[in-house]
Amino acid sequence: MSLLVLLGDRSNGDGRTSGPPQPPPALVTASSLNTTAELEGICHEIVTAMNAHSFEALAAIGAKHFRRDFKSSLDNALASSSLAEFYAFCRAVLQVDPNYQYTLKHVQVDVNEQTGHADAFMMTELTGTGGDVVRISMAVVRWRRRDGRWIGYQMEVIRGIGGIGIGE
Repeated sequence: MSLLVLLGDRSNGDGRTSGPPQPPPALVTASSLNTTAELEGICHEIVTAMNAHSFEALAAIGAKHFRRDFKSSLDNALASSSLAEFYAFCRAVLQVDPNYQYTLKHVQVDVNEQTGHADAFMMTELTGTGGDVVRISMAVVRWRRRDGRWIGYQMEVIRGIGGIGIGE
């Protein structure tokens, strides 16, 4: 769609007008707002389950909202190629650093209802890896709508630098 159409241009492309200007299509709809709230809620559930070290809760979230062949990467390297591998990766991290805690600092969900795709961008603060070190990370969870349900299929995590009080 051209910028002129989005701005309400009335021409037919041949210089003639086709009636009164039309408003641009709605970019944010009630449906996309509902999807945003739903996916943000799932992101919060995941962080809560991880902080509680509740792999039963994590498995329940995964069974309901994620594909079994869910893939994840950490700093551009494949971390898991299935939901089961993702759970094993999470367990390994928490075994090494049992005080590991996530704080979800911000979630931004971009939804395209027409194509049935969404991306949830999560900024997290990680503590508990020793001392007063705080690490900021960005995760992107990718979603597709299938049969009326939003299903997560991929996550990419990029870890930021760590330091004392860096997340303040």
